[in-house]
Amino acid sequence: MESKEYKDLKKELDDLKVCVQNQSETLTKIHQAIVGDREFGQDGIVQMVRKHEKWIESQKYLWAKIWGGIAVGSSIIGFALNYIVK
Repeated sequence: MESKEYKDLKKELDDLKVCVQNQSETLTKIHQAIVGDREFGQDGIVQMVRKHEKWIESQKYLWAKIWGGIAVGSSIIGFALNYIVK
């Protein structure tokens, strides 16, 4: 015969076991979201952040080139207009 206390403890342990298994699955999903899953070709958050950082840097350089080109182009046009007008 099993005592009531034993049954209660066994039920609590079974409940804890289920909770720990659920937490394990949740942690695995969180890990895959952060790191990614190469098997399925999914990028993780870390890779996405790195890609976005590279893209932001490239956009900075692109805009610097555009503004530099505008500055140089306007200077050349200004000198050309001065030369033509004189």
